[in-house]
Amino acid sequence: MEHSLHPWSQGEGASDIDPSQLDTLIGRVVEGKYRIEALIGRGGTGAVFRAINERIHKPVALKILYRGYEKGSDSEHRFLREARVASSLGHPNIIEVFDLGHLDDGKPFQVMELLEGQSLAQRIQSEGALTEPDVVEIAEQVLSALEAAHEGGVVHRDLKPDNVFLVQRRGVILAKLLDFGVSKVLTEQTHSITKTGVVVGTPYYLSPEQARGMRDIDHRVDLWAMGVLLYEALTGVLPFNAASYDELLRK
Repeated sequence: MEHSLHPWSQGEGASDIDPSQLDTLIGRVVEGKYRIEALIGRGGTGAVFRAINERIHKPVALKILYRGYEKGSDSEHRFLREARVASSLGHPNIIEVFDLGHLDDGKPFQVMELLEGQSLAQRIQSEGALTEPDVVEIAEQVLSALEAAHEGGVVHRDLKPDNVFLVQRRGVILAKLLDFGVSKVLTEQTHSITKTGVVVGTPYYLSPEQARGMRDIDHRVDLWAMGVLLYEALTGVLPFNAASYDELLRK
């Protein structure tokens, strides 16, 4: 079983824990109902665990922010906001978030549906170019998820194969859009977490205006990224590649 985890690049805080200590969370019961069973994956600031809701015996994924989680920090705000955005969209092709909470020491966590399968990035890496029917099947679902997000005033801003998770259910591919951590809510007027000139997203999939760090962007940056994703899925390679960010931006 594999689960994609794509954390945020934030600085370390005084209360951060050593990632090697994450195993100490296994066996702990969180908020009296979520028993942590195993570590699925981790990154620089967050980790995902398999857990069980003991009250209803339901397996879930527990995503914990273990670095830069101080109360009121941008990291905490982004983490909690990500969960609320994904939950508010309520679409079958968007990762479902069931609950939010904090560990006893203040680390925030999200309770999400537990997905078994692989990311689109992992599949491209193992198979190379995918067949046209498979790409069409995946693309229709991702576009449906994006349509729901855009209608809800949400721009994902980090669409890439790593953030598309593929689940096989009864011989059918179910695509799930993940990670709204750097999404932009067009109606939000307060607590801006990005500034003009700050590049948000993954360089290979950025539209020109997003790569320049422009704040006044809209849903079209996701459509650009979708084009790059489709190109990569159909060919097995990226349309633009370079040894440095500046060179990539020129391309």
